[in-house]
Amino acid sequence: MSIDERQVLFGRDAELATLTAFLDGGDRGRAWLAEGPAGAGKTALWSVGVAAGRQRGLRVLACRPTGAEARFTYVGLGDLFGAVVPPLLDLLPAPQRRALGVALLLDDEDTVPDQRSIGVAVLAVLRELARSGPILVAIDDLQWLDRESAVVLRFVARRLTDEPVRFLMAARTEPDCAVESLVPAERTTRVALAGLSVGAVHRLVQAALGVALPRPVLRWVCETSLGNPMHALELARGLGTGGAPGADDVVPVPRTLREILDTRLEVLPDSVQRTLLATALAVRPTVAVVRGAAGARARVHLEAAVDAGVVTIAGDLVRFVHPLFAAGVVARSAPELRRRVHRRLAADGEPEERARHAALAADGPDEAVAATLERVADRAAARGARAAAAELAELAVRRTPPGDDAAARRRRYRYAVFSWQSGQPAAARAAAEEILPHTPPGTQRADVLQLLSNLGTETIERDKELCLAAAREAAGDPVRSGWSHGCLARLQMVTNDLPAAAASLQTALALADRAGDFALQVYSLSNLAGILDWSGSPDDPVFARLDAIGDTEGLFPVYDTPDFVLGLTCMLQDRMDEGRAHWLRLIAAAETVGDEESRQHLLGHLTELECRAGDWARADAVANDMWQAAEQLGTNVQGSPQAFRAMVDAYLGRAEQARAWATEGLRRCEEIGNTAFAVHNRCVLGFVALSLGEPAEAVRVLAPLPAWHQRGGWREPTIFQFWANLVEAEITTGDLPAARCHLEVFQDCADQYRRPLGLATAGRCHGLLHTAEGDPAAAFAAFDVALEAHRSMYGPFEEGRTRLALDAAQRRVKRRREARESLEAALAIFDRLGARLWADRAREELGRIGGRAPATGRLTPTEERVAALVAEGRTNREVAAALSVTVHTVEANLTRVYHKLGVRSRAELTLRLTRQRP
Repeated sequence: MSIDERQVLFGRDAELATLTAFLDGGDRGRAWLAEGPAGAGKTALWSVGVAAGRQRGLRVLACRPTGAEARFTYVGLGDLFGAVVPPLLDLLPAPQRRALGVALLLDDEDTVPDQRSIGVAVLAVLRELARSGPILVAIDDLQWLDRESAVVLRFVARRLTDEPVRFLMAARTEPDCAVESLVPAERTTRVALAGLSVGAVHRLVQAALGVALPRPVLRWVCETSLGNPMHALELARGLGTGGAPGADDVVPVPRTLREILDTRLEVLPDSVQRTLLATALAVRPTVAVVRGAAGARARVHLEAAVDAGVVTIAGDLVRFVHPLFAAGVVARSAPELRRRVHRRLAADGEPEERARHAALAADGPDEAVAATLERVADRAAARGARAAAAELAELAVRRTPPGDDAAARRRRYRYAVFSWQSGQPAAARAAAEEILPHTPPGTQRADVLQLLSNLGTETIERDKELCLAAAREAAGDPVRSGWSHGCLARLQMVTNDLPAAAASLQTALALADRAGDFALQVYSLSNLAGILDWSGSPDDPVFARLDAIGDTEGLFPVYDTPDFVLGLTCMLQDRMDEGRAHWLRLIAAAETVGDEESRQHLLGHLTELECRAGDWARADAVANDMWQAAEQLGTNVQGSPQAFRAMVDAYLGRAEQARAWATEGLRRCEEIGNTAFAVHNRCVLGFVALSLGEPAEAVRVLAPLPAWHQRGGWREPTIFQFWANLVEAEITTGDLPAARCHLEVFQDCADQYRRPLGLATAGRCHGLLHTAEGDPAAAFAAFDVALEAHRSMYGPFEEGRTRLALDAAQRRVKRRREARESLEAALAIFDRLGARLWADRAREELGRIGGRAPATGRLTPTEERVAALVAEGRTNREVAAALSVTVHTVEANLTRVYHKLGVRSRAELTLRLTRQRP
């Protein structure tokens, strides 16, 4: 088993790669040392290395010293060698035997052993043990290894030459402490463990605690813990099922940091600690701000805190050495003292800062404070600071005096909106549901109903009812009513009713024109243009109006902008670079303003684009980000994220995973009524069946889709990728009448849109059908049409399928050489992409032609390295770890090696390389 198969660490791929290279001898080093603060994951890496060393057949000598043992002499040496030395003592000269026996407490002599004699003896023992196989000396918490043992081991390490002895170490580092390796620096690989990324913290928390934190909360955990795995887990565990601590909540400090903080603070006077409290509570703690809150001697107090290692001062800016130190200072203070400091901080600064401090200085409801918070929350939302707006709005709710129900509802509604926009839908839904029963009819009730529809309920039909109810409540307000109709259109589209969706958007557009509302006009035009395009009306005047739209940045969630529709159009028209640029720009914009829902949707569509473009490694990475975002938002229950995740696995040949994702996605889509993404999941299931050589299953899954497509008013032939796969499956099962019927509809749509993917795959289907009907001339003509269309396409996968299909037609008329060329071209495409199932099929067809494929040239350096490691008996995963590449890259290179060398198995490859060696 290779290291990365253990799945015990998150976000440490680079570190695991260096550890694998060290254990395999690929880095020419004698030692590997992991360094980092407490809780960074050093021991976890060290433990994985020990286990992997044993799996590789290394003899492991391990010790794990503690701080309490550091003052005892030779305790580390005893842990390492106490069990292996006794049988070897008689092999040592008398002085070495006596010295080592005394050091390891095997002899009760009162004489103090000579340290050099001990070192020579240990060196002799290691050399003797190494005669039987490689040795791994593994020491965790190197900083606590007793001095005498460290001196002996350094003596030994400097004198080892070609012996197969390696040192695996882990050490805790503190800001003022550097641990010295036992092995000379030039032969030590030092790995400094940085903080985990947000994605790695997400996976860690989910694996350990079984929860997916909302992304804003996850960011808070990551920033507050500095990505330290242990501290992140403690913070997440302290949060429970709630969100990030509120502005006036006390943050729980992890025990390990609390002990350090208490030690450093206890020696500081109370005046310094009060100055530190002002620093901790300030939004932007400059020396001037802290002086205003803590008094004229603040600078002197801060310098004392610098000397104690609690804060740093860079220019005028004051920072705690760790974010949790600030939380610890706050936790140690009395509530009344905190309110007093907030009161002083409220005297200066930006309006948002002053309002926040004023709210935290109040010890109860205060209408003036609440009204100010409401205004600054709106201002924060307007500038894109949505998480800050949600926090300020929540404070406004808390400070609203009892009895003012209208103000309380209004402010809680704002809190719900800002929470939704900042990626906390659960909090938003709870707030909206709380106020709905108490909201009077009219526009206020329309707003709450529309928000609940946008957040999503148990079914899409229920969401549509909420939209219609919102439109009725807002009948006298054209803008609100228009937004309700516009949102209804999207729900009608995913429930497969394009005519109804277009009608709703026309209504929304008319209301927008009547009110002169630019944002609603843009939304309506963008979505209407997409629907008209997909339903076969690309010449509608709407497109001219849309082209005349200017800058729309900041109008509404970026997922609803014209750029999104344009990106989707570019993908369908095979303008992949342009579409990718649009969506990457929108993803960056969503990240900037904290629009997590738009970000997740865009990552899903970018996944599909990369799949179509043929960059499947990139698609895999984007799909992982998309799925994490869906888990953080709670949208992973909707079925659409599963469709995108399944798509990548299906292309990469991970049939079992793809089927699991798509089956789960289909179930969830059917539960909530999302028929559009139910079809996407069916498309994946049909493609997987076809890839596995199960055409009857593909027909079963895909057969209902043509009627669904036509019933919903769709004309665009490739937005749902089922037509070509269904026709091919029907031809393979022998149902030629059904295939011809469906192909006629597909070809008609492809001719209308003239998009490369539709023309190419329809041409291939005609070639397959003519081949099955025994008309080779018509088949070759159809394949020529398909290949011509492929030449203008971005992604090569479908071309590989076309060349694979062409092979069958060529073999039927005995064109064996041309058939081999077609198969070899298809195989090269599939191998380059990592399409394992289709590469296997092409390789199988090559075997049926007979003979062996000729060598096609010299191996590249990467292919040579892959071949050499495989010939050593390593698995593909082990080769990938040694070369710091993906397993798919190894498989693709290995396939090319087989083809170039004319071999068919690992055994043949090993024999071939063995014969080539001198």
